[in-house]
Amino acid sequence: MNANPNNSFIRRQLRDIRAGGAMALRSKVVKIYVLFKYVIFLSLVCTLFSPLLLVMRLMRPWLLIRLGKLETSGIGHLSLPVDIFLSELECGLHDPGQRFFDIWYAEKIVSNRTLLNKWSYFLAIGPRWILKPVDLLNQLIPGGNPHKIPYRYIDNLIPWQVCDIHNVLKTTRPHITFSKEEESRAISALESMGIKENDSIICFMARDMAFYSENHGRWEHRNSSVDNIAEVMNDLTLLGYKAVRMGAKVNAPLKFVNSSIIDYSNSGMRSELIDIFLISRCNFMVSTGTGLDSLAPTFRRPVVYVNFAEFGNVDLLGSDSIFIPKKFWSRIEKRFLTFSEIFKLGAHLFTLTWQYKKAGIEWVDNEFEEIRAVVFEMEQRLSGTWIKNPEDEALQYQFRSLWPVRTAGLKSLQIHIGAEFLRRNQELLR
Repeated sequence: MNANPNNSFIRRQLRDIRAGGAMALRSKVVKIYVLFKYVIFLSLVCTLFSPLLLVMRLMRPWLLIRLGKLETSGIGHLSLPVDIFLSELECGLHDPGQRFFDIWYAEKIVSNRTLLNKWSYFLAIGPRWILKPVDLLNQLIPGGNPHKIPYRYIDNLIPWQVCDIHNVLKTTRPHITFSKEEESRAISALESMGIKENDSIICFMARDMAFYSENHGRWEHRNSSVDNIAEVMNDLTLLGYKAVRMGAKVNAPLKFVNSSIIDYSNSGMRSELIDIFLISRCNFMVSTGTGLDSLAPTFRRPVVYVNFAEFGNVDLLGSDSIFIPKKFWSRIEKRFLTFSEIFKLGAHLFTLTWQYKKAGIEWVDNEFEEIRAVVFEMEQRLSGTWIKNPEDEALQYQFRSLWPVRTAGLKSLQIHIGAEFLRRNQELLR
């Protein structure tokens, strides 16, 4: 006789809570609360907005109205994914073969109003209080697929819209531009920070505990110190670069500052416009994997990802970028886990700190020499001084052969892993 599925479900929840402790319990309570609110909301939606949905569907033979939600709460969701979608439209994709009109609505939280205003030049954005309920009903009632904008949301099984599965970024230009007034204002702000209009800029940042105002520890594995990165920036300024520390919320001012390293986060000059403008002008960006670094490829700028814990998502990133992951130390084995062991555990896709603790894994930040090597690799690739090494190519191939390719339409791995990182850590390739 089969076990009662309800009992199995309850046991699974209790097992997760025992493993994850208070953090896991809090996560599940929040989910129950959200579900309760959803049921109440749905009952009101059905009463008030069914007539609008009926009209929209009856109009379909003459005009197809498609609805879509803009993921505005995080700047990583609001930047590159939207630009990729616009580039896909520009390349002739997503045409339903009849007259159509796409209308979007924003989430309640908007991470960057300047960026949302930029997208409003290309997208029709309507009132959320009307469009969100109608969109929800359309998804619940059968026959609604034609009325969905073919945007790949992060919670879908197919690759998220941040992944350029159609290779459109190579053939299109960035859609965001700046008015003369905005350019003048931004250039004036940069000059007040010691950055001239023709300076070569490298933007850098590290996510730390200030990213969220509350210290809940759910994503502690994503945090790291900016100090090693800043020290590498000091070396780059000797080549004539200006290095700019980004981030709206940071723990502390930079310890390592010279006249060519600008702690923009603590300058008092931060604004939504300058955030976007700086990244649009940088040669490349160095980041630990945060939402803001998605602005770089939005402007066709490459990224160096360091101290990357959730590196299982690098298969969403393009070939212009380079990464080095944090190393995973097994408290049981008393050694670093190899890539094969990490992939087998699925630890490269862990998204919550308690998952690492449950698996007996400690994450270890990259050393200064590892960060310096991968940043200078990017600088040399862009300046044309990088020399290809057959040994490096063989190590790249070995890493790619270990990579567990995900289904759901993802391409093979495009991004490079740092050459010197592989040379120094060949034992991880077993």
